[in-house]
Order: sequence, then structure tokens, then C-alpha cells
Amino acid sequence: MSFYICTKLLVTTKLDSITLVVMHHLSAVTNRLLVILRNAFVGKASTRFTSGRRLLTSDRYLVVGMLMQFISIIQCYAWGQDCATYFAPATSYKAHSVFNEISISTRDLPLASDFQSEFFFVPTSQHVPYASNPIENIIVDAQITPVPTSDAISDTLSEDEFQYAQHLRYTMDGSAPLRFSKIKPIPMILTGGLYAGAIWGLHVYQKQTLWNQRSDRFHVAEDGDYALHVDKCGHFFGGYIMSYYASEILQSSGVSYQPARVWGTLMGIMYMGYIEAEDGFATGWSFSPSDFYWNVTGATYHLLQSYVPVLQNFTPKWIYMPSNLIGEHRRLTDYHTMHEADNFNDDYSSSTFFLSMKMHNLLPEGWKEYWPKWITLDVGYAARNLGWIDPKNYLQDRKLIIALDYDLVEMLPDFSKCVGGNLGNILNWLKQSCNYFKFPSPALEFGESGMTRFNLLYPFKIRIGSFKF
Repeated sequence: MSFYICTKLLVTTKLDSITLVVMHHLSAVTNRLLVILRNAFVGKASTRFTSGRRLLTSDRYLVVGMLMQFISIIQCYAWGQDCATYFAPATSYKAHSVFNEISISTRDLPLASDFQSEFFFVPTSQHVPYASNPIENIIVDAQITPVPTSDAISDTLSEDEFQYAQHLRYTMDGSAPLRFSKIKPIPMILTGGLYAGAIWGLHVYQKQTLWNQRSDRFHVAEDGDYALHVDKCGHFFGGYIMSYYASEILQSSGVSYQPARVWGTLMGIMYMGYIEAEDGFATGWSFSPSDFYWNVTGATYHLLQSYVPVLQNFTPKWIYMPSNLIGEHRRLTDYHTMHEADNFNDDYSSSTFFLSMKMHNLLPEGWKEYWPKWITLDVGYAARNLGWIDPKNYLQDRKLIIALDYDLVEMLPDFSKCVGGNLGNILNWLKQSCNYFKFPSPALEFGESGMTRFNLLYPFKIRIGSFKF
């Protein structure tokens, strides 16, 4: 079905080849996910293999699947073929140039990075009789529209084209962002291994904590009010940050900027979807539709920021501080046994999620000079003492936080000038990536119980004599 749709689009639209390749893989991944969920609902997903492993629970299948996902993306660009070649190698086209009209096969089309021309496919007025495979007999008119040569168009994006919230962005390996995809083998191997290793580490950690007890059935249950809704903020941030890092890894491997954003978003959705599938087989947990929706929303927001620049002024952030260090209790999973959350991801009593607003960019021109670039205004949400219902001790309480914050990209120096070379740009990327995590700062904390508190360094509670900050 995805093959037919992409081929139909090829001969009736002006979509470029990279877009069609992405659509083809997206539809293939979606079909695979639907098959997995269908099998899960009919009870096939819990079928044991002869070695005793379960579907979706084998560590080996996880790592191999993640690597294949990464490699399949890289292959689309490493081959460098036109989309028509990828879908139908035997397809032929008529190409009109200013000199003559020639018939060519897609096998003869040059690499996009070499030719640097944009192909637009329009419906043909001439057809040949269909054979057993009609795809191989599609003939269209290919209008080759010349574009300026490599002397006029750089292979890399300019500083004006590669920005986030009106500030220069940086890549993971410190190199200039590519305009045309060109795979870099060594960075691809290193970053691909880093990606697989991170996924493996997260899987092992959660398997030892959240997924240590397995069920033979796939459970689906809605938990919209779980952890006083802080859980949904966590899923939004999870989808966002996993998409960000996947995009950065792809870009450092040689994938150009926009395709890397699209593929990274899809990889973020797939990983967070895998987390939900594992929850569906864990005892005491379940696949939550609302959790999955928030995963997708967070990942989609990451992609939208590339196309709607004003959204870059609203950045999700997260701060985690163990509750016992700030005078609170960890989340109780069972009040009767006083069992606390085993996994920091699930200890929502210790997490606060923010939306950081870059006010300098949002204020009118006449007011910008009064608001420093390196200060942002954050709005956050938290819930403390989750699971505690003893009024003599602690009560769970929702918190609304309004805080001043630091924009590390604006506040810290440009390391490319201090250190120089590629190392400086790598350090710049690190400060860019740390900007998605909140650090202690002055804040006003409004509690559901009616208590308002000023924190000098939220979330810490500082006491000097009779004064509490």
C-alpha cells in the first residue's frame, strides 16, 4: 500500500524525492506498529519462543531493531538515488532540457548531491500498454529545472539559515550543517553506537525497576489523572527530548537539517511507543492511550519548531531533584506498605516540568532593551508528596511555579572563540543541549492548599534564621 501511494504521488505531485522516501518509511513503520498492536490485542504478542523469550521483551531484539531503524534511515541517503529509482528501478522518464529531449532510466539519474537539480514530475499525456506490473510501465514527463551551480550555493547552511530562537545552532560533532545529505561513515558509526547504547542502558534500567514482573497478557488502561497529571507533562517532555537527540545524531551522521528533524521525530515517537508497549506487558502497568498521545504531541512539537520559528521561543524544560533533598517525600506507590517509587522516571514527586519563554524575543522592540537576553520566564507544574494521604504528616499538593531562568546559550561564552576549532563548537552544542534542563533559580511557588512561597533557588528550601527562601 505504501509503495502504491508513494508512486501515485510521484506521478501526480511536485513532492521532492526525500519527502517521498520519508513518507514511504513512515507508512511502513506505521503498518508494522499496527501489526504488533493487533497481535497484542488477540493474544499473540505474549506467545513464548522456544528459548523462553517473549515478543517485545528480548534485549537482543530491542538493540537489533534500534540499529536497523537507524541504518535504514542512513541507507536512504547513502545510496543517494532518486525516489523513483528507490521505488521502481525499471521506471523510465522523458527529460526535457534546453538542448534536446532524451529518454532516460532512473538508474541513470545522478546523485542529488552531485547534480544539485530539482526534479518535478508531472502527469504524462502519453502512456504505454500496462504489463503484468503496471508500476514498471509508468511514463511521465520529467521537467529538469536547473538551479545555480555549487559555486553559488554552498553545501552547508549559512548562520542565518541554522538558528534557534534567533541564535546560532550547533551540531553534535561541531561541523557545519549540511544543505545536501552526505553520509559521514565514522561519525555515523560513533553516533549510531551512542544511540544504541543509550537505548540499551535505558531499557536495562527500566527492566530492572518498572518491568521486572511480566504479564502474559497485554493490558490497555487509561490513566489520565495519574500522578495528578504530572505524568502527562513527563510524556510530552520525553517525546520532545528523544526526538531532539535522535535528530542531532542523524545530522552529525551526514543527514541534512530538515530530513534529520523529520526522521528524528519519527524515531522519538517509535521509542516512546516501545516504552508504552513494554508497559502493556508489565504487571501493575498498562498501555495508556493518553500517554502515547502526549508522546506524539511532544515529538510533533519538536518538529513544528523547525517550521514555525516563533515556537522556538517556547522551550520545554525539566528539573529533577530527589524529594528528600528538598524536604518532601518521594512518591508512594503503596501507602499501606509505604513502598516508594523505584524508578526516578516514575518519581513524579521529585520532578517539575516547565515551559521556558524567551521574553527578549517576544517583547515589543521598545521594551527589548530592558529584558536581558540571557534571562527567560518559566511557567512550571509539579505535584509534591504523591500518594501521601495522612493529614498529620504530608499531603499531596499541586504546585504552579513562575520562575526566572537562565538561557545558557546566551549566558555562557561562545566556546568557538575561547577554545577554537571543532572542540569549541562541540562545547557550544553541549550548552545548547543542557538548555532543555532547568537549573535552580528564583521562583514563586503557588500551592493548591493556598500556600504561596518564594524560593531563592527553586526547588531548594533555604532557611536563614527565621527567614525561609
